[in-house]
Amino acid sequence: MPRAQPILHAITRLKRRSFLVAVVLTVIAGAITLTLLLLRTPPAVEIGDVVFTTPPSMDDRTGEQLINWVDARELDITFNIDDRRVVKEALYSIFGSNPHDMAFGGVTRNEWFPRWERYEAALIARANENGLPASGLRTCFDKIRPAPTHQPVLLPVAAYRVTYLTEDAWIILCKWEYGDEMGPDGMTHLRMWMMRERDGKHLAFWTCG
Repeated sequence: MPRAQPILHAITRLKRRSFLVAVVLTVIAGAITLTLLLLRTPPAVEIGDVVFTTPPSMDDRTGEQLINWVDARELDITFNIDDRRVVKEALYSIFGSNPHDMAFGGVTRNEWFPRWERYEAALIARANENGLPASGLRTCFDKIRPAPTHQPVLLPVAAYRVTYLTEDAWIILCKWEYGDEMGPDGMTHLRMWMMRERDGKHLAFWTCG
């Protein structure tokens, strides 16, 4: 028995070392797996080159010239996350205070609803000119079109087609302002809706003020 004890101790030490090695290898394997998953996970929002068109400086407070500068096109933007808070923050980060929408800030509230109708038609026509499914944009407009007595007064100035998860979606940008619909002041605020193209389902909303 005395001779067997060193052998037993050696076997015990070997088992302990083997266990520790197994633990270390398991931890390393887990770290490698996690790293690979993180590398494969796309960012919440992928943004390609986004360049906004800028209308020329003009003193056109009726908006009849600026209507020619409404913007409806497809942008290289993909939202990979189904989280309205994250999407809302991304909308502001990408589109808030962009030079295109700011160019429409001087358009007055005077006769705003007939102007909405003309601008909406111009955006749908622009989408069609750019080879985009105008019917899908029209479906989205059907969900947000205001009544003639709506407050605040609204003016759609841009519509951008993007990807939301695996589906096409439209982001519609509108200028807005509270007050008398015949007031002389412009519409300096901005709000945005993101809607699924195929059915107009509301996906996200952001507004200033």
